[in-house]
Amino acid sequence: MLAVVLVVMGLVVAACNSDTPAPAAPEAKAPTATPVPTEPPVTLDSLTDEFCDALVDILKSPPGQWEAEAEKVGIRLGLKAVVAGLDEEVLFEQVFNDCGEELISAATGPEPTPEPEPTDTPTPAGPEGLALVEQATVQIVAQGTFIDPNTGGAVTGAGAGSGFIVSEDGLVVTNNHVVTGAATLNVFVPGRDEPVNARVVAASECSDLAVIQLPGGGYPFLEFHEGPLTIGTRIFAAGYPLGEPEYALVGGIISKLGADGETSWASVDHVLQHDAAINPGNSGGPLVTEDGDVVGVVYASRLYFNQFFAIGLDQALPVLDELMAGNSVDSIGINGEAYSGDGISGLWVFSVESGSAADEAGILPGDFIMELERLPLGDDGTMRDYCDVLQTRGSDQTMQIELLRLDTGEVLEGQLNGRPLAVTDTFGGGGSGGDETETYVYVTDDTGVISASMPAAWQLDTAPWADVASLAASPNLTAWQQKFSGGSNVADTAGIFIVVIPDSDGVTNEDLESLLDAQLSPDNCTYTERFEYDDGLYTGFWDGSDCDNGGLHIVLAAIYPADPTFLIFAESMEITGDDVDATPEFYSTFMVSP
Repeated sequence: MLAVVLVVMGLVVAACNSDTPAPAAPEAKAPTATPVPTEPPVTLDSLTDEFCDALVDILKSPPGQWEAEAEKVGIRLGLKAVVAGLDEEVLFEQVFNDCGEELISAATGPEPTPEPEPTDTPTPAGPEGLALVEQATVQIVAQGTFIDPNTGGAVTGAGAGSGFIVSEDGLVVTNNHVVTGAATLNVFVPGRDEPVNARVVAASECSDLAVIQLPGGGYPFLEFHEGPLTIGTRIFAAGYPLGEPEYALVGGIISKLGADGETSWASVDHVLQHDAAINPGNSGGPLVTEDGDVVGVVYASRLYFNQFFAIGLDQALPVLDELMAGNSVDSIGINGEAYSGDGISGLWVFSVESGSAADEAGILPGDFIMELERLPLGDDGTMRDYCDVLQTRGSDQTMQIELLRLDTGEVLEGQLNGRPLAVTDTFGGGGSGGDETETYVYVTDDTGVISASMPAAWQLDTAPWADVASLAASPNLTAWQQKFSGGSNVADTAGIFIVVIPDSDGVTNEDLESLLDAQLSPDNCTYTERFEYDDGLYTGFWDGSDCDNGGLHIVLAAIYPADPTFLIFAESMEITGDDVDATPEFYSTFMVSP
C-alpha cells in the first residue's frame, strides 16, 4: 500500500525536477487601470494541503491516468515551491506525515479484514453422549454346554447378554455370568455386519464382572463417570433385552445408592437401585448419565416391583482395574448359583473354565459344592458365604472343598490349589438305573419371573395370564387350558399351571386356605386331604384329589415370606406314568424371581 503512494509521489517529484522549460513570459503590454488581485502567500502548510488534495484526487482516478495527472500536479506545485523558496525534502516529508494514511486509503480502499491464522484441519468429531453409548454397547452371545440343575443333563445352547467397550483397543466390560464357561463368544458390534469372536481376559465370580477382548482396534468407547451420585440422578440403561438384536435405551432415576447386592449368583456388598426397566439380555450393559458417562454395570432385577440394580463404580472400578490387567478376582473358574432347599444347600456348577483352579482340582459341570474351608455354603440362598471365604483366604490359596457328584452318587473331598478331589462316600446308587426316562428342559416365562423344569415333549404357554406372570405346560395344551377358560371341569388331561401375584404383603395362612377352599375339584375327582407345604423357600398348603381315571389332581397356594412377598398359585394333573414323574419334577424345581 505504501509503495503505491510512493510511486505516485515519485511521479510528482519527477515532474517537479523535469527539464521541461517553464512557459515563456508573455510580451509586455501597456499597463491598464484594472487592479491586479493579490494571492495569499505560499507557505509550507498551504502547499502541503494543496499537495495532499491533489494526490488524493490522482489516487482516486483509474491507475492508467496516474502518470499524466502526476505530471501536471508536479509541474504546477513544483513551480509554486520553487517560487516560494521552499525546501522540497521538507515539503515531501510533511506531505507524507500529514496525509500518508489518507493517501493509502485512497489508493487501496477500506482496510480488508485480516485473514485468520491458518490452523490444522480438525478431525471430524465422533458421536457423543447417548449416541456414543449406542455405538459402544455390544451384544454378547455365549455358546457352550451347561449342566441343567433340574435334570442333571447337558444342555448345549446359546445365552445372550450385553457389554460395553471401555478402550479404543476393544476391552469390553460385562457380567461374569454372561461369559464364564462358554466355549465361544460372538460379539455383535454396532456398525459391523458380522459378529467378532472375543476372548475372556479375566473374571470375578463374586463381583459378577468380566472383561473380554475384541480383535483389532479403533473402537468407540465409554468413559466412567467422575464425582458423586445422588438419589434422583437421571440415568439410562442400555443393552439388548431378551436377546433381541435391536439396541434399546430406557430412562429412569437412581432411587437407592446402597441397596443390598447379595444374589444367588454373586455377592456384591451394595448396588445402585434404579427404575430404568431391564430384562434378561440386559445383563452386563452400561448404566449411564445423560452425558453418556458410565455409572454402573447392569446386574439384577425384580420385575414385578419395578426394582432394578446395577453394580456401582465404587464396587466395580477396583475390580475392573485388576481384570483389565489380566488378573481374575475372587474366582476359582466356575459359573455357579447358590441353592437351598429339600434339606440341602450349596452351589450348583453350571460350567467350569478350562485351566482354572476348579478345573485343576477336578470339579466338573453338574457338581454341587457343599463346603469350602469346612464352611457350609448357600444356606441363605446366596453366594455370600462362598465369596466371604474367597475374599478372606484368596483365590490362589489352598482351600478344602467338599461336593456331591449327583450323576454318580458320590461325595468327593479335596483341595483347591492343592490335593485333587477324591471319593469319600456314596449315596443313592447314582446313575439312571438303565430305564428310559422323560427328557426335561428348563423353561422360563416371558417376564423372567417363573422358571421350572418341564418335560421337553410338552407344549408350553409362557405368556402372562391376567397381566401377571404365568407358565403352563401340557401334552395337549389346548385341552388343559379349557379348564381355566370356563370349559369342562373334567380332569382328563395332564398339565401344570402356575401364576405369581406380586405385592402380597400381609397374606396369612388363613388367606391361603381360603383361596384353596374356593377352588372346585374336577368333576371326576374326589378331594382327599390338605397338607402343609414347605420346600425351604416357599410355604403354604396344597390340596390333593384322587380321580376316576387313576390320576392325581393337586392345587397349591403358597407365599414367599421374605421381602418382597409374593403369592404362588399352582395346579397340576397327572394321569400316566410319565405324568407322575413330571409333577414332582416341577414342584421340586420351580423358582420365582420377581
